[in-house]
Amino acid sequence: MNLREVVGRRQSVEDWCAPTLVRRLAALLNVRGQFKPGDPLPEGWHVVLFAPTARQETLGTDGVAQDETLLPHPTPELPRKMLGGRRTVFHRPIRIGAEVLREGAVTAATPKVGRSGRLLVVTVRHSIFEVGQAEPAIVEEQDAIFREPAVAQTEAARKPQASLAPNPRPDLGRTLTFDTQMLFRYCAITFNAHRIHYDHPYATREEGYPALLVNGGYPALLLLEMLRARKTLNGRRVTARNLAPIYCGEPVTLCGEDRAGDWLLWAQSCGRRALEMTVA
Repeated sequence: MNLREVVGRRQSVEDWCAPTLVRRLAALLNVRGQFKPGDPLPEGWHVVLFAPTARQETLGTDGVAQDETLLPHPTPELPRKMLGGRRTVFHRPIRIGAEVLREGAVTAATPKVGRSGRLLVVTVRHSIFEVGQAEPAIVEEQDAIFREPAVAQTEAARKPQASLAPNPRPDLGRTLTFDTQMLFRYCAITFNAHRIHYDHPYATREEGYPALLVNGGYPALLLLEMLRARKTLNGRRVTARNLAPIYCGEPVTLCGEDRAGDWLLWAQSCGRRALEMTVA
């Protein structure tokens, strides 16, 4: 993979903030409301926008598109793709029903070595506009991680490598267990065909995971919803890091701690902190 050819790639994509998609996400999140055209899209709900439109014939055996024009293609050396982290700034709300534009660019491609072997971290910066507006409503950086082929994992893979002790009495908190219905609906709303989220035999036998993996954006969205019930996220910067997998069927505790107006949010699962977010 020629990294010099990857950095600097650009892509423009248009979409429509369709009320139907917004209402489907609201149903998944158990949020009541009509969500009419002209209403502001809740912060974080832009995950329903710009879903991949790769043709079926271009999908790899893992369900990931092989011909994306922005990100590099998976290679035999680094065939597995996952979301690593995300940094989002909400400048202003997007109106439901608005036409939207996303300008994307690859800003970095960094080889690394982690516990699971060699990695390639590719950072993409997206600016999301309502069509006709000069300034973006949302600016977001995402880190896509390309990993080496799977090595079978045992039950020990679920145990903590390094754990951060949770606040014994967080300001916000709830516990839930992601099930297959939830994963299916999130994949359907975001048009995500990655088989690690819904194909149990593939996830366990081919990828070596002990169970289906929860989409990284799903618990992150639930953490934002937990906080959004208290305060607006407009004008805030949200930084999210996926620290460990969250597995379908395992209890997950979502927590939030108020730090003088800024917030630390995290998801605790399998005895370790799996996802951490800051809102500043």
